[in-house]
Amino acid sequence: MKFCLKASTTLHDQVFEKLMSSPMRFFDVTPSGQILNRFSKDIDEADTLLPFFSDQFFKIGGFVVMSIVLIILAFPLFAIAMIPISALFILLFKFAKRGIQGGKRLDNVTKSPLFSHIATTIQGLETIQAYKMEREFQCRFSKLQDLNSVALFVFEMALRWAAVRCDVLSVLIVFSTFFFTAVVPKDVLSTSMAALALTYAVVIGDLTQAMIRFGVQSEARFTSVKRIINYIEDLESEAPGIIEHRRPPTGWPEEGSIVFNKVNVRYREGLPLVLKNISFKVKPQEKIGIVGRTGSGKSSLALVLFRIMELDGGSITIDGIDINTIGLEDLRSKLSIIPQDPVLFAGTVR
Repeated sequence: MKFCLKASTTLHDQVFEKLMSSPMRFFDVTPSGQILNRFSKDIDEADTLLPFFSDQFFKIGGFVVMSIVLIILAFPLFAIAMIPISALFILLFKFAKRGIQGGKRLDNVTKSPLFSHIATTIQGLETIQAYKMEREFQCRFSKLQDLNSVALFVFEMALRWAAVRCDVLSVLIVFSTFFFTAVVPKDVLSTSMAALALTYAVVIGDLTQAMIRFGVQSEARFTSVKRIINYIEDLESEAPGIIEHRRPPTGWPEEGSIVFNKVNVRYREGLPLVLKNISFKVKPQEKIGIVGRTGSGKSSLALVLFRIMELDGGSITIDGIDINTIGLEDLRSKLSIIPQDPVLFAGTVR
């Protein structure tokens, strides 16, 4: 239990750090519901459900193994019957695991657009009410909820399918124990040992199904863990904050001259350039005003200064130092900006 909790804490810290170091283009193309799903449902399953199911699986599994060992000690011939029964349990586990994991994966995938819809609806509630679009958004919510409900139903039914077949196989253990108890002579097997074996066989019949169910549930919850790990491994990171051998001099920038030299910028690969062959020079202590229509690239000039958008060509130098050659922390700590949006959070901070 402690191992799982420590692992989930480490996963949360790693995926949060990775997300915070992702470039802005990631947030442009990734729905907010997908990110919210990672930090809510997936992290919750890694925090609560996975430790519980895995803990129960190992506890019950250990008891079942010890019970089988006691029965075999009572009459060793029972080990012969356990070979095919164990093979059937392993086959059932492998076969059921595919369907259950597929159902859980489908459940996780259909949650992301549902969370995105809820988040965007809350953010744009005033606009929706102003344009009388409540009915359309309710219908959209119902469709997304139905898709997620179908996926969840498939997942639950796969669990029930595996549970029924586990019960059937558990009966074989009880039947085998009764059979060997009946055929073994009384001078070989005492009455007390036979009663003990039968008692444990009945208990195994009840617990084996629970053990398989908890094992499959643990496997299913690992789908959420894999999704978190995929974020950690696959998300692109920004440039390093500090490059030791390329740190700017202490006190940089002293004058504050800025030179744009044939700067090309695009929001992401495959899109047209938003800044094309831009060249100009800002002298020290000079105040510059940039005028242009909406979408002409005024804000992009500020973004490339902070390297929130990376250059597609050209260079920008501040006091003779190319900003693409130094670390992001060294650069951004020396610049200041007043953003267009006057707030950082929607609603109150509390």
